[in-house]
Amino acid sequence: MKIIPDLWITLISLSIFLVNYFIIKKLYVAPYLKLQDKRHELTEGLKEKADVMQAQASKSMDVLEKKLKQVAAESKTYSSKKRKEAQEQANQLINSTKQNALSEIKAARENVSKIFAVEKNKIIEKTDPLVEGIYKNILKV
Repeated sequence: MKIIPDLWITLISLSIFLVNYFIIKKLYVAPYLKLQDKRHELTEGLKEKADVMQAQASKSMDVLEKKLKQVAAESKTYSSKKRKEAQEQANQLINSTKQNALSEIKAARENVSKIFAVEKNKIIEKTDPLVEGIYKNILKV
């Protein structure tokens, strides 16, 4: 028994297969492959962008850290300078206040000495007659 393929059935089957192949390829396979390529392109592109942005962020962070250290050093220097100036002003104010206080104390002592001398003389003037009276009355000279 010999089976001979029918040419028309083979051609019809082949044409149906080719039509289905091109329809499937056009409607399903091509868009899927296109989508797959686009997704891969976007993924790889975004990874590269992310790497570039990470490197830029790292550089920016380094620059910011350097600037922060510089500003901190400047701030420390400025703070130290202002603290020293404030200390000098405080010392000057204390010294001038001390000098004023010493001069007022000196003036007060001089004033007290003058008043003391005046009052001492008044006491002597008032007590001299009393002493003479006591001396005459008690000793009867």
